[in-house]
Amino acid sequence: MKTLECLTCRFLEVIFSLLALVPLPPISQLGWLFLSLAIRCCWIVYIIYLLDVAISFSWVDIESVGNAVGTMLFVGNSVLGFALLLESVLKQKTHSQLEDLRVQTELQLQRLGMFGRSRHAAYLLPLIGVQFTCDLVRLVTNFGEPVSPVFNISLPLMWLLRYRYVQLVQNVMDLNQRSIQLRRSLLCLASGNDLWQPYGVHEFLQLQACAHLRRIFECYETSATAMDGNAGTQ
Repeated sequence: MKTLECLTCRFLEVIFSLLALVPLPPISQLGWLFLSLAIRCCWIVYIIYLLDVAISFSWVDIESVGNAVGTMLFVGNSVLGFALLLESVLKQKTHSQLEDLRVQTELQLQRLGMFGRSRHAAYLLPLIGVQFTCDLVRLVTNFGEPVSPVFNISLPLMWLLRYRYVQLVQNVMDLNQRSIQLRRSLLCLASGNDLWQPYGVHEFLQLQACAHLRRIFECYETSATAMDGNAGTQ
């Protein structure tokens, strides 16, 4: 299972690099930097081609509402793909800071003896497999009798958007796993050092009721003492 997890992570890293969904490498790695720039240039040329196709469609008379919605969706996906390319470049500093924090968190958890069990393969591989199967069926259908004239040329863009979704799911899974590890480490520290732990809702209500009874008893005791003092004075 661990080998499958490593293969899944390596596969996703390669795909994210080819789809330009990761920041640019540092300047010290000139070879990888030029390769990443070349990949981004290819994607930019491809998106410009898609926008040119969309503009050519706009000059044709739109016969139905479906054609108008499809053209707008096509243009919107193209603009979104271009925005993702810009995000991977403009958010490089934020990404490096988050990566440093991730490494520090993993080191701290390893020092505490907490090793999380990743489940990327169990969730991401079926998701990618279902998407690939659906696109394969649509390709076969579109090859026999054209259903959508832009399906074949927009398929790389669709995979760019889908793998961005997979990337977000992977980040959420990592954050959930770290939160579970942090909770386990805190529980281990609390059990070993006899730290105070929060009470449950039912126990908290019982403690609150006891506190109210104590205050009522203190008020009654104070009133009784005052009345006894007044009686003695009289």
